[in-house]
Amino acid sequence: MLIVPWQGHLIPGRLIRRRHRFLLDVVLENGQTIVAHCVNPGRMEGLVRPGAKVWLSFADGKKRTLKWIWELVEINGTLICANSWSANKIVKELIVTRALEGFKRYSKFNEEIRLGKKSRIDFELQSQKSSHFVEVKSVQQVCGTGYSYFPDSKVLRSRDHLKILLRAIAGGNKATLLAVVQRNDAKLFRPSDIHDPIFSLALRRASKKGLKVRAILLEPTIIGFRFCGDLPVDLKPYSLDEAQGWREELESFSGWSRTKADPNAGWRKRVREAF
Repeated sequence: MLIVPWQGHLIPGRLIRRRHRFLLDVVLENGQTIVAHCVNPGRMEGLVRPGAKVWLSFADGKKRTLKWIWELVEINGTLICANSWSANKIVKELIVTRALEGFKRYSKFNEEIRLGKKSRIDFELQSQKSSHFVEVKSVQQVCGTGYSYFPDSKVLRSRDHLKILLRAIAGGNKATLLAVVQRNDAKLFRPSDIHDPIFSLALRRASKKGLKVRAILLEPTIIGFRFCGDLPVDLKPYSLDEAQGWREELESFSGWSRTKADPNAGWRKRVREAF
C-alpha cells in the first residue's frame, strides 16, 4: 500500500483556539505557546476543539512570518488532516507514481492550468489526442453515518470551477472533480446540500453533462498518508434531517474567534506577509 511521507517530523501540541480563520494558538509539549498557520478557509465543523491534540510542521523559510503549519488533529481517536493544501501535493505524487487508476495512460501533466480569465484548474493530464483536466477538493468532514461531504461552507470559486470544467468537456476534453477524503472513517462521498445547495445542484447537473465525480480515501498518520483507494460517490439528493442534527451538534466546535483586542486582527495582511 502506497504511503506518501511528510517532509520532516511533525511536532505534537494542544489546540488553544483558532483566530481569524488562518491563525491557530497551540501549546507545544514543552510548554511553549506558538501561533500556527491554519491552511483551511472553511468552518472545519467539529474539528476546532480546545484541548484537542494537534500536530504541526515547521517551515523555516526566510519570507515566512508564520513558521508553524497545522497539519493534523485527533478527534475521538481519529486522525484528520487539517491542511487543505496537502490534497494537491498527494494527488501529484499519486499521478507521478501512476497509482491512480484511470490516470495511468497519460504521458505528461501540468499543474495550476489557467482556464478562463480568473480561474485555474489543479492538473492537466495530456495524451497525444486530448487533455484530461482534474480539479482537487480537500475533504475533512464526515457525518456520523460515514458520509464524507464537501463543502463545509459556501464555495463560490468551486462553482466557477464546475463551469470551466464543462467548457473543457464541450471542447472535446475529459474532466474530473476529485474529492480527496483525508480521514479513515469515511465510507461514502456526497456533496453537502446543507452548506452549499447551489454547488451540490451544479455538481449533479455537471455529472450528467460528462463531468466525472470521483473520491479517494487517504488515511493520515504521523508518518505520512496511506492511500486506501477509491470511495463510492453518491450524487442522489438526500434528506437533510440527519445531517442537520449532526451539524448543529458540532457547530460549537467550528469557526474562529474574533476579538477587538487581538493584536492579529488584521489577518488578511498577516497572511500576505507570511507568503
